[in-house]
Amino acid sequence: MAQQNACLYAALILSGSPITADSIIAVAKAGGVTVDKGTANTFANLLKDAPIDKILSNLSFGGGAGGASAAAPAAAAAPAAAKKDDKPAAKAAPPPEEEEEDGGMLGLFD
Repeated sequence: MAQQNACLYAALILSGSPITADSIIAVAKAGGVTVDKGTANTFANLLKDAPIDKILSNLSFGGGAGGASAAAPAAAAAPAAAKKDDKPAAKAAPPPEEEEEDGGMLGLFD
C-alpha cells in the first residue's frame, strides 16, 4: 500500500509534466519510499490516457443542502398546525449523522 500511495503522491507532484515510471520512482525516492518498476510503470500507463490534472478537474464533492431545503417547508408548517389545534408540536428526531468515507482517495488525507 505504501508503494501505491507513493505513486499517487508522485503523480500529484508531477501534475502538468510528463509522468513516466522513472519520474514516479525518482519522486518517491526523494520522499524516502522505494517503488518497484512494475508499480510505477502501471501508474504511468494509467495516467497516460487520463492525465492527473484532468482527473482532478473532474472531481466533485456533494453537499448536504438538499435535505435542509426539503425539511424547511415541513418545519414551517408545524407551528401553524400547533396553533390550529392548540397542542404542542412533537419534536422531530435529529437526522442521524453520516459516517465519513474516504471517497476513493486511498487514505490521501489520513
